[in-house]
Amino acid sequence: MHRRVFWIFIAVLLSAPLAFGTVERWSLVLMETLSVSAFLLLFVQSCRKYKTFYDVPGLVPLVCLGAYIFLQVVPLPAAFVKIISPATFALYNDTVGCIRPPRWIPLSINPGATLSEFFRFSAYLSFYVLTVQLLSQKEMLKKTVGILAVFAAIMAVLALVQQATAFQTGGGTSRKILWFRELAHGGSPFGPFVNRNHFAGWMGMVFPVVLSLFLFWQTPRVDRSFRERIVGFLIQDHTYIKILLGGIVVLSAASIFLSLSRGGIVSLCLASLFFVILMRGKPANYRTGGMISMLLIVLLCVGWFGWEPVFKRFYEIQDIHGEFTGQRPVIWRGALRIARDFPFTGSGYGTFISLYPKYGHTFEHLTVKHAENDYLEFLAEGGGVGICLVFWFFSVFLYRSVRTFRKRNDPYSIYLFSGALAGIVFALIHNFVDFNLHVGANALYFFFLLGLAVSAVNTRISYRKGGTYLRRHVISRPGLTGFLIIVAGLSMMIVNISGLIGEWNYTSIKDIRLTPSLSKTLLLELERRSHRAILLDPLDARFRFAAANIDTFRSNDDLALKHYQAALRLDPTRGAYLQRLAAIFSGHAQLSAADRLFRAAVTFDPENPERNLRYAAWLLSRNRRQKARLYIRHGLDLDPGLTEETLTYLVLHGWTEKDMQAVLPRRVTAHLVFADYLLQVKKTDLAAEEYQKVLAIDPDNRNAKNRLKQIQGR
Repeated sequence: MHRRVFWIFIAVLLSAPLAFGTVERWSLVLMETLSVSAFLLLFVQSCRKYKTFYDVPGLVPLVCLGAYIFLQVVPLPAAFVKIISPATFALYNDTVGCIRPPRWIPLSINPGATLSEFFRFSAYLSFYVLTVQLLSQKEMLKKTVGILAVFAAIMAVLALVQQATAFQTGGGTSRKILWFRELAHGGSPFGPFVNRNHFAGWMGMVFPVVLSLFLFWQTPRVDRSFRERIVGFLIQDHTYIKILLGGIVVLSAASIFLSLSRGGIVSLCLASLFFVILMRGKPANYRTGGMISMLLIVLLCVGWFGWEPVFKRFYEIQDIHGEFTGQRPVIWRGALRIARDFPFTGSGYGTFISLYPKYGHTFEHLTVKHAENDYLEFLAEGGGVGICLVFWFFSVFLYRSVRTFRKRNDPYSIYLFSGALAGIVFALIHNFVDFNLHVGANALYFFFLLGLAVSAVNTRISYRKGGTYLRRHVISRPGLTGFLIIVAGLSMMIVNISGLIGEWNYTSIKDIRLTPSLSKTLLLELERRSHRAILLDPLDARFRFAAANIDTFRSNDDLALKHYQAALRLDPTRGAYLQRLAAIFSGHAQLSAADRLFRAAVTFDPENPERNLRYAAWLLSRNRRQKARLYIRHGLDLDPGLTEETLTYLVLHGWTEKDMQAVLPRRVTAHLVFADYLLQVKKTDLAAEEYQKVLAIDPDNRNAKNRLKQIQGR
């Protein structure tokens, strides 16, 4: 049984990076299902045969963290939530409370997203425990590390060949993953990963482990001439292993440099420095010559591709005024604002994407899904409670691991533990500028390295019978304990797979436009699939909203209203849900509730022009012109391309040219469109004034110059 579990374990380890980094739902479900299945198989065997389990450092704080994530999904009394998380209560009260005052609300502002994070974390926790249990046997430990080294070489070669072919074709980056998979949402693929930073984050964790193996197989220090050392190296039995590992080290490091990931390169250098410092404290035949040789070869390898792209990436960090460029600092400020409002319990894991539009600046054609800093995102979503639990875990993990490390004299254990810990340090540094813990493969390898470090420092390598320094814990009531864990694990897998099937049903209908030309048969099929998706995953608000739209189209207004309300309860910050319900309440003459819902939509998505202009249109329908002007101006400032459509609407509502002129933002497109409209209605003086405003903003605008010449020529 252990052997079968071990090969499932290896399959997860190898498939996660190859599944394009495990960032899509299907690959996440596959990884989670295999990880939990392997853990359940191992636990069942332990309950039946051994009645014991190896001690896992930090298991209690990790279980507490998992329970805390699940607690965020559970509805609690609204009065209690108001005390421990006033911002969460206020959010639900300002949205769902427009329908009826909430009595029970969860700590998470999107319970479906938080439940998905709970499943993901449970899979990582299972893999950590699995790693400790399996790799406490020295044969499995050595086999796993050997497989990992070969796999790192394959990944590095794939990435380097892909990059070389990209340069030869004139581009700096390939637009396909491994030459065949098209990018669905943009990115800069490197190897099998959709983003070069994700690849660097993964390879940077693996590199120190491979480096530790290479240094372990080095020739011990002896006082011989250089010629004697070369001859001795070549005639040794394990020379081919040293050459192979040396090549893997060079390829791995070179691939990180050529990924052009600035965070990855800096983290690699700092993690390597940490490795050197850590090894300096142990007298196990350690020498720096091997590392220096590898460094020189890596530099030569990168130089073959050219250092210019690497230097250029670092030059781009600051502009000519010395200020930081890019989106990260802007996103970090937004994350800090969220953490300030949700300091104790956070907004719920997986909810950053829902709250960020309210607290941070959005970017054109870009949805900000993560904070580009795992610590800030963890603080915003988990609050102080989550941070304390993580600190508790690392305190226990480091205390127990380092205490055992100081007592070990086995070179293999010393080198491997140092490499695993350096890989963990790499991830901890890289997490300051990226979201590795939200990339499925990278987070899995982070927990794998935690387990590898525990196994490396505790597993007896030199002893003939093997064994481990980890204590065995007797499983109390193995039958009942095993039954409960199996039920929990199977339930998680069933819910996860059901959600994936629900996603497939939703994907098949989401892009179909509801038009009168659709046949009755097709409409019934759309309704059936939307309701099936809801049945399979009742916590996904998108499924409810899709069903509500179909019901509205089929004039099932009562059922549609129920689905709209359910969608809002599951995702109360989504502007589309808020404004759709606002329109329904307005139609039922519930104007106060409609106004609150329209305002909430703008509050939670202030930089969305559609939200602003729709609220403005509703205000105009209620003869609240003065307030509507503010939202019209802001909406057109966000998207001047909507000026023509907006002007048409204002004309129909009886606005004069002077009224329309007063709401235009200082944007070239807005003034050009308005000026062209004025020319059409023979208001040449006002049109000339608008063209002058365009030239004041953009003195070289040809359209404005030509139009002015035409006016003056008349």
